[in-house]
Amino acid sequence: MSKLFFSMFGIVHVPLAPLREAPSAGAVMISQLIAGEMVEILDAEHSLFLVMNRYDGLKGWVDPRMVEVLLEGQDNKIDKSVLGIVPAPLLCAKDQYGRSFYLPGGSRIYSHGSSVAVAPCRNLEKEVVKELAQPKFKHHEQLIRTAMAYNGAPFLPGGKSVFGIDCAGLVQIVCQLNGLEMPRGIKQQLEVGEVVGHIEEARSGDLAFFEDTDGNIVHNGWLMDGSRVVHSDGEVRVDMLDHEGIFNKQTRQYSHKLKVIKRIV
Repeated sequence: MSKLFFSMFGIVHVPLAPLREAPSAGAVMISQLIAGEMVEILDAEHSLFLVMNRYDGLKGWVDPRMVEVLLEGQDNKIDKSVLGIVPAPLLCAKDQYGRSFYLPGGSRIYSHGSSVAVAPCRNLEKEVVKELAQPKFKHHEQLIRTAMAYNGAPFLPGGKSVFGIDCAGLVQIVCQLNGLEMPRGIKQQLEVGEVVGHIEEARSGDLAFFEDTDGNIVHNGWLMDGSRVVHSDGEVRVDMLDHEGIFNKQTRQYSHKLKVIKRIV
């Protein structure tokens, strides 16, 4: 293990970088880092970096080949040169080598000299700027429009892109794309917002949380209204919801038991 005695920062220069729970390439993926996201490098072991995502504070292990280590003060300079983020769900651009570079929703794009980039080592065609959005919350209905951009995306534990996403990843990326802070873990997400007393009082943009038979929170999703939820279960899909929970139209059975509804905005 190599201890770091000074602050070191890095930036993700690939479309998606797996964030793992242990210093092994085969360890469980707990989340993903998106192109242009900044991380603090905390440690190194077994040729992997222990990093902390600057957006949500989540710590995990990442392949250093996917992260460009920044020079001292370069992180602050990049933070001040953000042009915008890639809107959901995906944008295909060309990098400096003329290759297709698939940018998942939430990728951060910076000005870099006379060019634009996701990292100092990864320039992109300037036309990408025309497609960028500003992560600013406008209305709770916008949260559902963003979530529906991922409709049909396959379920992937630890995923948070259209290529694969889990339930808490869908909640977080929707918030991230709309300028809202949201932790990565479902238990931490449960702590955000205010309780909605009855399902009849729910509105689009509220979050529904679901429990297992032991009362543990195991699933969540976005309410489209008081009777439908968009969530990641096998794939991102829309299902019916009532006071008991999620009713799967294909199986004609309840798949998740409703625990609580939270209003985050």
